[in-house]
Amino acid sequence: MRKTLIALLILILAMPILWLWRGRDLSMLIDRFGTIETASMAVQRLDWNSSKLDSFRINDLELSLRGPGMHERPPEIGLTKPGNVAMAFDQKVFPFGAYAGGADEGIEYVSGTPDNGDVATLVNRQSVLPWLRHTNLMTGKSPSLQRHQYYQLTWKKPNGAKLKMLWSVDPDNAATSLIRIDISNAGR
Repeated sequence: MRKTLIALLILILAMPILWLWRGRDLSMLIDRFGTIETASMAVQRLDWNSSKLDSFRINDLELSLRGPGMHERPPEIGLTKPGNVAMAFDQKVFPFGAYAGGADEGIEYVSGTPDNGDVATLVNRQSVLPWLRHTNLMTGKSPSLQRHQYYQLTWKKPNGAKLKMLWSVDPDNAATSLIRIDISNAGR
């Protein structure tokens, strides 16, 4: 009984120290199991500018198509033969919707809107566990609690095709980084 109480006391004292020392990593580990939804919006429009091959815009939010593991094989956006805006990734193609755009001041861009029957949502998520950002003497920032931020796009077609994309948001400059793409039941 005495050994159990001593082990429990050590564990109780070690947890705050672990949180202060490696809180950011611990928060990211917990994020793999679940995050908190803070906002959700329906996707109204998708824009891709060929001069910015590494990003596209959903509604008014610009999201990067680059990220860890994506540098070797980033997703590609373009038009299919039937005239749909589509994304190709990992030998799978997901059609977003009808083509709705052309050339603007000499810059090629592709715009699309969701097809009838599509359910497309963009969700803002954040970490369950915050971490303590320590004081930076060079910039004068005081300690504060931070949380990881994420954007998750889920696009479902009536035929069962589904696209899921997940981005992390850098807390310092709000830049997005693509983490994961899943295309299932998609046509080729």
